[in-house]
Amino acid sequence: MQNVELKDALRLVRPGGCVLPYLEGFAAELSSTGYAVLSAVEYVRSAAHLGRWMDSRDIGVDQLSEATIAGFAQHHCQCPNATRHRQRPSRRYAARVRKFAEYLGRLGVIPPLAGQPPKAVPPPLLGFRTWMIRHRGVTERTVKRYEGLIERLLPALGSNPAVYDATLVR
Repeated sequence: MQNVELKDALRLVRPGGCVLPYLEGFAAELSSTGYAVLSAVEYVRSAAHLGRWMDSRDIGVDQLSEATIAGFAQHHCQCPNATRHRQRPSRRYAARVRKFAEYLGRLGVIPPLAGQPPKAVPPPLLGFRTWMIRHRGVTERTVKRYEGLIERLLPALGSNPAVYDATLVR
């Protein structure tokens, strides 16, 4: 059922220029790895926007690189029908484009991206990470999101977990 919904939803995405032949496969991969239809469509929209931007600069899909993604992330969008006219794409938007580029790398269309080195997990969070994965069954993506929130919270809580309580956390 989800594949039918995804194909219907993809009809609403504007053509993606030089990346168009890869968008349906990208959407299918996202769907098969558990992305909801609406999330997959947002990823495909971002990739299609990248393709149209690349076309406007005569950049072929085989030339997609870290530098291309950086240029796209810095452009002040004047693309037709852009919702954020004259604004740069958000970090989340750029991350969706990067995921598409990683997909193209796995297909062999472009060389694999250098990627960012994995972020070291602070020692206080190692036990939390292990417990969440082992006992709560969360995905790597979910535990990373929690870790980011906790890392921002820890400085305000202090270094003594014995004093943490609901009031302090709130």
